[in-house]
Amino acid sequence: MKRRSGPGKKLLAVVVIGLAVAGLAVGALVWRPEIPPQAVQPEADPEVIAEGARLAAVGNCVGCHTASDGLPYAGGLPIETPFGIVYSTNITPDRETGIGAWSEQAYVRALREGVDRRGRHLYPVFPYDHFTRVIDADLAALYAWNMSLEPVSSVVPENELDFPFNLRSMLAGWKLLYLRAGAYRPDPTLDADWNRGAYLVEGLGHCAGCHTPRDRLGGPDGDRPFAGSIVDGWTAPALTADNPAPVPWSVESLHRYLRDGGDPFHGVAAGPMASVVRALREVPEEDIRAMAVYLASWMAPDDAAPGHGVAEHGTRGYGVARASLPNEILPMGTAPPLRGDALFAGACSACHHADGPRPIGIMPDIPLLGSVNAGDPRNLIQVVLFGIGQDEGRAGAYMPGFAEEFTDAEVAALLAHLRSLAPGRAPWSDLETRVRAIRAQGPMDGTGGGPLEGYSAARQP
Repeated sequence: MKRRSGPGKKLLAVVVIGLAVAGLAVGALVWRPEIPPQAVQPEADPEVIAEGARLAAVGNCVGCHTASDGLPYAGGLPIETPFGIVYSTNITPDRETGIGAWSEQAYVRALREGVDRRGRHLYPVFPYDHFTRVIDADLAALYAWNMSLEPVSSVVPENELDFPFNLRSMLAGWKLLYLRAGAYRPDPTLDADWNRGAYLVEGLGHCAGCHTPRDRLGGPDGDRPFAGSIVDGWTAPALTADNPAPVPWSVESLHRYLRDGGDPFHGVAAGPMASVVRALREVPEEDIRAMAVYLASWMAPDDAAPGHGVAEHGTRGYGVARASLPNEILPMGTAPPLRGDALFAGACSACHHADGPRPIGIMPDIPLLGSVNAGDPRNLIQVVLFGIGQDEGRAGAYMPGFAEEFTDAEVAALLAHLRSLAPGRAPWSDLETRVRAIRAQGPMDGTGGGPLEGYSAARQP
């Protein structure tokens, strides 16, 4: 007698088949094949190499792939994440410790899919979720440039990641959630400058990598693109109409900032942004302009015309003091009250003044600075404590740090005074505690590599 299958067995069979298919799909996603090493590095046209160099500057490849004490592109930079430390790779064409054995196919897979030549998933501190948008011709130019670099034998340290984030197989799941592979497709409803800017900003420039907040898994918050984030102890401000600058950014001011590292209505590039601006000096003028056009489309208020907000401030673009020294007579031996305006007048007004000869460089009016208007004082604390180096931001811009001259209480008083110059902004709270924490952390290296070595905390009472 023939037994008939009941509905329960049919359902079980469907479940088993479904699990098997799902298992195969997950396995295919996690396991990626090794791409054989190439025997000989190919030669490339010098013009293609030069184009690749310009594209690499847009991506600031040197910024992350160079340790503070290492050779360019030889890797080893410790990049701090909420999950531990990832060390950047050696991307010189050394065959043993770099990528000299990588074919163009392996190179493209790494940038498009986040998988290295050996088939290992790459951590998204390497922003392949942005590089996936790069078109084939530009990837070929980048590869030609990369393979033209001087090979450097440099073994980078092993990553220091907490369990289970040290398991690369977990990155397959991260990619399912956040990686949207595919080259950029122009928007036919918008002009060539906007599309070129979108391609550079969203792709190689990976601006959203710093300026978009991230969730608990380290993925970008897709509901708040360019809404701002915290990077290496600095605020990467919103690149939207929510940017705190009182004078709205325009195409002209964005172009000036990206090209020169500063703008008289907004300030100079410092911290991690300084490294970006240095790299952009090698980028063609038309590309900088296109990036400014695209970013301005995100940042302009809905009711703003080009240039809106500049005229009413009447700034001359080189500082304002607005400080008066205490003139009350105090008993002998009595310490004067801690006044931020007096500290400003004594330490800052030589450069940041409204009257007198024009100082060196362009110094924006204090009330216009984004760091003074921001909801978080961390960027202003960084600059007051550690300054702006001569190799940062705008060529010729320089500001000394006052970590060794001012106590935490004095820095807090100075910051409170500067904040009072920003019209309509509420005072910052708990400034002295914030100053103490950032001083203890020390100056950052500006490339994603954490605090600089050799820093010792300045004097305290």
